[in-house]
Amino acid sequence: MNNPLHPLTKGSILLGREHKYCIEKVLGNGKFGITYLVSYQNEGGLPIYIALKEFFMNEINGRDGTSVTTGSKDGLFGDYRRKFAREARNLSKLNHPNIIKVMEYFECNNTSYYTMEYLEGGSLDEYIKQHGALSEKQALNFANQIGEALSYMHSHKMLHLDLKPKNIMLRGDGSLVLIDFGLAKQYDDNGNPESSTSIGKGTPGYAPIEQSEYCEGKEFPITMDIYAFGATIFKMLTAQTPPLASDVLNYRSQPILTTLYSCHVSNSLIQTIKRAMSPTKGRRYQTVAIMLSALNGKGEAPEEEDTEIFYEEKDSKNDEQELRNHVQHLIDIKEYREAFRTCNRYINDGRCTATARELLDKVVPMMKKSTKKNNRKELLWSFFLSIILFIILGLLGYFE
Repeated sequence: MNNPLHPLTKGSILLGREHKYCIEKVLGNGKFGITYLVSYQNEGGLPIYIALKEFFMNEINGRDGTSVTTGSKDGLFGDYRRKFAREARNLSKLNHPNIIKVMEYFECNNTSYYTMEYLEGGSLDEYIKQHGALSEKQALNFANQIGEALSYMHSHKMLHLDLKPKNIMLRGDGSLVLIDFGLAKQYDDNGNPESSTSIGKGTPGYAPIEQSEYCEGKEFPITMDIYAFGATIFKMLTAQTPPLASDVLNYRSQPILTTLYSCHVSNSLIQTIKRAMSPTKGRRYQTVAIMLSALNGKGEAPEEEDTEIFYEEKDSKNDEQELRNHVQHLIDIKEYREAFRTCNRYINDGRCTATARELLDKVVPMMKKSTKKNNRKELLWSFFLSIILFIILGLLGYFE
């Protein structure tokens, strides 16, 4: 059972390296931190309001006064605190008008903090809930701001890995700002990740299918952010959560196309989003700059005939490997029927048929065994229920 949240109380004082911060109120909280509105006084004695993020793991941390306590769970507190510090360090390297700016990182109260710009406009997700689906003009305006920020990050060898409307904030002037770099990953010039830690799974609907199965390697997988960028534009234009990446794979991108067409989105924009959210990373835009050109009608946008290009092209080793990874994932979570249906869809569509048949031979025995086990359970339950019913009827007869 989770501990109750123990935020710092209003008026609590934190001594940073540059300023003395006073807690004003809680702005939000998550699994690994609490964000506050804080104030400090400038040289003229006037209050300046900014946001401050405190590292606090709700599952294992408590509070003694202002100090954070922990019954450290397998060293998790220390491990994630180091990641929190790395998040602050990575953010401090970035200087872009559409990326949240870290002002100061410091440690006290047995935990870590960093301060950043306070954004009053709420999240893009809240904005969409309030206003509904955005016009193409407004969506493209927002998309260009998001894309410029992403492109800047990628030029500095950093992936966001959790891009979505909830992690995009609005300033009072209507400009957008990327926030929450908890899953962000830094790479060196050779494409090697900064550490051996795994990539986070991201958010369903916004994370491509390979993100949950990604293995560290010598590459810089920009296409993961490209997929999330396309999904974010999808949300802006439809006010609906994007379909799961597995549904996009299994149903020929129809969940994307059907929804966008029903919202009367222009065909050129639909094709651009579809390409960005392609199940196969090799068929997505390979840089944000290329995608922005397509969005603004300056690059080579896919033709209408491209709707089924994913299925018409010759099967590649990437297609086969992604099928294997997806089916293995379904097996791991014991979704044997879905794995069976996936293999059959590939066979019926004439895609990766040899691989699909090979996997089908593996899945069928598992599905049969699971079915027998479930049937046995159902039989036992029926037997027990019959006995209970017999006893109840007997007792009723006795009392009569």
